[in-house]
Amino acid sequence: MTPSLSIGLPDLADPASRAEAFRAYVEAMRGELRERHEAGAKGREIVRATSRLLSKAIAGLFEELHREAGSPEGMALAAVGGFGRMELAPYSDVDLLLVHDGLPEPVVQQVAEPLFRILWDARLEVGASVRTPDECVEAAAADHTVRTALLDCRRLAGDPGTYARFEGRVLRDLPPGQVDALVVAKTAELRRRRERFGGSVHLLEPNVKQSPGALRDLQAALWMARARFKAGGLSDLLSLGVMPQLEVERLKEARDFLWRVRNQLHYLAGRKEDHLTFHWQEQVATALGYRTKEPEGLAVEQFMRDYYLAASAIRRLADELAERCAPASAAPAAPTEWMAGPGLKVWKGKLTFDDPDALARDPSLFVRLFTTSEKLGVDIYGFARDRIRDEAARIDDAIRTDPAVCKALKEALAKLGTGEWLRQMHREGVLGALVPEFGRVTAKHQHDLYHVYTVDVHTVFAMQKLARLRAGELLDEEPELSLAAREIQRPLALSLGVLFHDAGKGMGGSHSEKGAELVRRFCARVGVSPAEADDAEFLVREHLAMSHVSQRRDLSDPELIADFAGRMGGRDRLDMLYVLTFVDTFSVGPGTWTSWKGRLLTELHQKTAAALQGKAVDAGRASAQREALLARDIDAARADAFLARMPRRYFAFADPADALRSMRVLELAAHRGLATAVRDTDQHTTVTLAAADRPGLLASIAGVFTAHRLDILSADVFSTSDGKALDVFVVRGPGGGKVERSRWRRARRDLVRVLGGELSGDDLVRKALEPSGLPPRHVPAVPTKVKVDDRSSRRFTVVDVFAADRRGLLHALTSALRTASLTIAVARIATEGNRAIDSFYVCDAEGRKLQGGVRIAELETLLRSAADAGR
Repeated sequence: MTPSLSIGLPDLADPASRAEAFRAYVEAMRGELRERHEAGAKGREIVRATSRLLSKAIAGLFEELHREAGSPEGMALAAVGGFGRMELAPYSDVDLLLVHDGLPEPVVQQVAEPLFRILWDARLEVGASVRTPDECVEAAAADHTVRTALLDCRRLAGDPGTYARFEGRVLRDLPPGQVDALVVAKTAELRRRRERFGGSVHLLEPNVKQSPGALRDLQAALWMARARFKAGGLSDLLSLGVMPQLEVERLKEARDFLWRVRNQLHYLAGRKEDHLTFHWQEQVATALGYRTKEPEGLAVEQFMRDYYLAASAIRRLADELAERCAPASAAPAAPTEWMAGPGLKVWKGKLTFDDPDALARDPSLFVRLFTTSEKLGVDIYGFARDRIRDEAARIDDAIRTDPAVCKALKEALAKLGTGEWLRQMHREGVLGALVPEFGRVTAKHQHDLYHVYTVDVHTVFAMQKLARLRAGELLDEEPELSLAAREIQRPLALSLGVLFHDAGKGMGGSHSEKGAELVRRFCARVGVSPAEADDAEFLVREHLAMSHVSQRRDLSDPELIADFAGRMGGRDRLDMLYVLTFVDTFSVGPGTWTSWKGRLLTELHQKTAAALQGKAVDAGRASAQREALLARDIDAARADAFLARMPRRYFAFADPADALRSMRVLELAAHRGLATAVRDTDQHTTVTLAAADRPGLLASIAGVFTAHRLDILSADVFSTSDGKALDVFVVRGPGGGKVERSRWRRARRDLVRVLGGELSGDDLVRKALEPSGLPPRHVPAVPTKVKVDDRSSRRFTVVDVFAADRRGLLHALTSALRTASLTIAVARIATEGNRAIDSFYVCDAEGRKLQGGVRIAELETLLRSAADAGR
């Protein structure tokens, strides 16, 4: 039994001290309830106690004011909204309705004005309204949101007769037609609110009240249930037979968890705060008792996993409750019942089991219920959903190794269909039960800005993207990927590669290696052929290879391509990894797949495919450039002079169509000192720049670009035989797309001044990075790491820097490399949320790779200091 609170009601008899007494009471109440919360009280206990204590105090205040006003008859005070439901969080809005029987306004204001003023003075957020019963009826008829708020009305004090008349007019049962209209309106409102608050349960920074799967989702469904079934709350749903006991208990558990999280947010903020931002997540996790440990992971990741599980349960069950409240549809013209395969039938237009014991007789129905639903295009009947969800808890190794189950699962994964069957199977908890290697990452949160979705949701999205590729639905947008996906010889291996690619996360060590072990174990259990099992294991182990190489390495290096081709071993594996990389990257979150990443990935795929066929990647590139120049009416002597100046690496890098631009920029630079050419694509701008070569040139250019908010995606630096530098940059503007011409003109003017010595690039950057005065947004921390790779290139040492992304980072790193007397040949810049991954191909002043452990250790220290200096 919950112990009683020690706080007593405020003494409100003296008008002079009334406001101060009420304010002191509210502060004392919050303090004592916070102590109880921190001692482990359930969320329900705190919201009920907050509501109860405020109800008593506000009722007492009303009665004092009512008495002082002469005790006018025909006036009552009611709590509405969350206050009416007894669900107040510590700093929630206190919504009140003063209802009266048409009393003169001066009489009403004698009570209303001091009542609301004292509550506001007590630092309560009060939503106040004063109406007659007729006005309430009119407002409810005009706005269904008012009607639903009034559904939660609760009398606090005042004339019982007045409240009864109000209740009889406003809260009476609705006729069926109005119930249908209210349910339709609330369903549409639910859909609009979800869209407004991000559409997904798995938001990086959810709102515990308004986001999909949050408290408002459940309340919307309960409003519908009250109108349709006269259910006063979750317990009534069970007693009325609307929902089974397990679902009601899960809803109560999930709601209490969200209440507890919301209470903690309010206490930490000292105000109403429902937005679970990165600023609060770690604090809430610690306050609620989560601790970092292995293999579970960071405390905040464990906490957010529990949040997503609770929110997912609320969204799913709220949707099912809303569906049960929906207006009855017209009877279908087709027969009401027909068989849909062994153990299944379509009844009243929905798929269900042909008898209650079908699952026990044929466990392959754990898979076939979902694949048949997708194939026939019919929804699953509520009874079948309830049944399979309950029975999923009894899935054991005997069921997982049942030949019929294994056959059904392998066939489903090989064919894939639209992938909707997989999403539904996961939603009901069956996929994780049948494939526990995947089930372990259900709702697994990654505390960073890059991974928008939990591991399981990301994987299901990737599987559905794969299904669309294979079906040819993306042929116009991604023709090469679509063709590659449709020509895969072993589709089951590819599906398993996608399903398991992140399954090893949270197991310690390399998640790719752990995932490869998991998929090998699964293949052995369900009887996947050795060849397909080998391919699936390869795909999981190498699933990051193509994105890393394409975005961080020099694809113009033929030796790199040859090494990568050897790593692939064959064309089919290359094609499968190409497709897996696309669906993986695309499904990380909105905007993570860009045309730039697509271009790099396709270039790596094409060059590796050529290498696997025995073709030299850079064969004839110089000749092709010469032919391209001659075709543009450039005389042979001029073309040969240009080609003779260029280093060999340029020919492997540059497309023959770009030769004329490069030549003209170099020729102009001979007369002007600096020459540039810009070319736009949909999502970025390519800048070709020529100037006198000198140490630190890239750092100077990066500084100017930083000052003008130009993000560099890649930089390729070429030194000609006559002392010029030809640098090719891929950049984007502040909005993430191509650079506006006005911005480029300003940047170019500063480039001329910096390279001419009139302006210091460091000063330009320093001024651009002056603090704005606004507090920085709190984001997850990114540890700085420096890795030196001596294997990817024969001629250069490759340095990868992983650090928190910020303006000026590239300038800081290139300046550090200049300080170390290193020449940069290639730079590749990638970002994953708030993490930057900058890769540099460097050599010393004599053109040699870095030698000696001491030199490398000093460089690592220098780069770490440069990366961390701006934090």
